[in-house]
Amino acid sequence: MSHPRDHHFVPVFYLQHWANQDGKLIEYSRPYRNKIVAKPVGPKATGFRRDLYAFQHLPAELAQYLEDKFLKRADDKASVALAKLLSGNAEPPWTPELRSAWSRFVINSIIRHPHPFEEIRAILHDYWLEPDGVTQQEYERLRQPDDPPTFEEYVLIQGDHLADRIRIRFLQTALDNENIGGRLNNMNWNVLDLSGARFRLLTSDWPLGRNINGERIALTLPISPTALFTATTHPDIYRAISRTRPSELVRTINAEVVSQARLHVYSSDRMQDQFVTNNMSSRIQQPPFFPRLARGRCANAPIVEA
Repeated sequence: MSHPRDHHFVPVFYLQHWANQDGKLIEYSRPYRNKIVAKPVGPKATGFRRDLYAFQHLPAELAQYLEDKFLKRADDKASVALAKLLSGNAEPPWTPELRSAWSRFVINSIIRHPHPFEEIRAILHDYWLEPDGVTQQEYERLRQPDDPPTFEEYVLIQGDHLADRIRIRFLQTALDNENIGGRLNNMNWNVLDLSGARFRLLTSDWPLGRNINGERIALTLPISPTALFTATTHPDIYRAISRTRPSELVRTINAEVVSQARLHVYSSDRMQDQFVTNNMSSRIQQPPFFPRLARGRCANAPIVEA
């Protein structure tokens, strides 16, 4: 059985909403330091990296597990949620599973990207076996006379790729963070129709807008050239967003999406070439992406940080 090796960090089902009748969208990239290139591509031909989520040294069923099983299932469910958001149809009502699927997709838009994902992978590889005091104490309580003195040594001698299996499990937990997902599930969700704006919404490989002020949070995510998903903690935050003139709101969202793009910006047309050229990657987030992750327990540390 063949396994997919082009691992999309910008899912195809998401990008296809920017494609024209020919099935193409405009991809902006910077292959050279000071030159931005725009070209038409299909949604499958961009936003991927070879074996991004793979563990190459493991047997096939484990090597491609994150992409072939976990992320495929997650994307299949998220695509159904996206279709529901874009349809504007309240029926059938949101199920907990479908709502969680969309929350997972929103969170993963900043986790599954190659840059933060490699940071998480490296942290898990270097630090996850370093037990806290409670773990080591519990291990010592259960340790048999012939067992090694530390939990780390015990796991490493277990064979059958136990250490890597646990690393994969931790990665899966990071991509499916129940605490953050539950919080997002409970926020107020809305979709704004911005078809009356002068320009269309752009998207990128880092498209999630985050405005966090203590307990007051607003998340924004373009879900088509004319539709903006919002998740807010307080009704007045959404009211302020919704009262913004469509053209002004599109420009604000596009400025954020384009300036924080790391590798690619995407558009449904070429009308904003100069805007992209002037703003692309001008305010990218610098690593480390998750500084508290290495300091905490990998499975429980917060993934979305203020």
